[in-house]
Amino acid sequence: MISQSVLQCLDTHSRKFPQLQGSIELVTGTYKEKLWHQLTDALLNYTNERIFDEGQDLIDLYNVLIKDLTVRVNPLKYALITISVSRQFTDLEQSIEFLDAAKNRLNGKQDAVFLCQIGKAEKKLQLGLHHDCFEILNEVKKSLEQLSDVDPKVYAHLSKTFALYYRRKEDHENFYKSSLQYLAYTPASELSHEEKRDWSIKMGMSVLLGKNIYNIAELLDKEILQSLNGTDFEWLNELLQNLGRGLITEFSNAVNKHHEYITRFSAINKELQNLQMKVKIINFLELLFACDKDDRSLKFDRIAQSCQIQVNEVEFLIMKAMSLELVKGQIDEVDQVVHIDWILPRYLSRSHIEIMVNKIQLWEQKMEEVIKQVEGQSEELLGH
Repeated sequence: MISQSVLQCLDTHSRKFPQLQGSIELVTGTYKEKLWHQLTDALLNYTNERIFDEGQDLIDLYNVLIKDLTVRVNPLKYALITISVSRQFTDLEQSIEFLDAAKNRLNGKQDAVFLCQIGKAEKKLQLGLHHDCFEILNEVKKSLEQLSDVDPKVYAHLSKTFALYYRRKEDHENFYKSSLQYLAYTPASELSHEEKRDWSIKMGMSVLLGKNIYNIAELLDKEILQSLNGTDFEWLNELLQNLGRGLITEFSNAVNKHHEYITRFSAINKELQNLQMKVKIINFLELLFACDKDDRSLKFDRIAQSCQIQVNEVEFLIMKAMSLELVKGQIDEVDQVVHIDWILPRYLSRSHIEIMVNKIQLWEQKMEEVIKQVEGQSEELLGH
């Protein structure tokens, strides 16, 4: 049965938000036709409109239409719509009660319940209840570890909220790690240009400020970094590109080129000396990656030349990399050689894959030569 209160509410929205006329007509039409799947998608898009970041219009629509749709619509999308609507509560405690009520209505719908819990954790974080937020997130995380069939949206929201928590705690390393996980579960097409730029800036800053962040290549392969081009943060992208590839000269040139912008951020300005060491360590890791597995005994002078340091500084650089658990091996101070036994697994960028392809091709050539030698020896033996 078509509810007149729903139609009246939608009519109010139509008069109040003429710029959303198309979306409102879609919601109205699918509701009248009882096309629940299409209605769910229409409501999900509609409630995410930025114009609803203020006001309580979505709450009114939720109460007359969305609230009682639990048995008709996809539970996961119902939870996502509920979380989106919850942002309109100015009282965060009311927002938490709103999410708890939805969770109770969704009882038994595993993924949807997880989303409501994660949404509640974010509200706790906004209230400054960091411990409560972290407890909820860890509880969800432990539950997910016991399951195998979980929607990626749940992992995306969990990673995002963990990232928000770590950012609030100024934990750059864990913020960066959680943000990468969030982006791994979230297609770039689902992010607005503003969101791409925001994540790029925050993650880029964490790379520069996080003393133990060396897995930069994965971020460099993300499409979102392109959102910095043509903005006041284009310098950040240039620094990241050179830092992540271990390009020492280019990184120093970029720092000098964008000195005016960098000095606006005192925290980054204080880290410049550490960043010079970081780019040299990454260069060392890139040098090791380019070597064959059986050719990882490197002389100090070779490392010094690649990393642009003095030979007497090589041992310190290697020990620094070892202390960060990026590599393991033995240093021979007498012969000035380092024997590398293990390298921390890293994200393979396109350039890394190209190196691996070249290695495979060289291996194939060696195998062909060995086969020819064996065939030649076989002919000689048969001839005798």
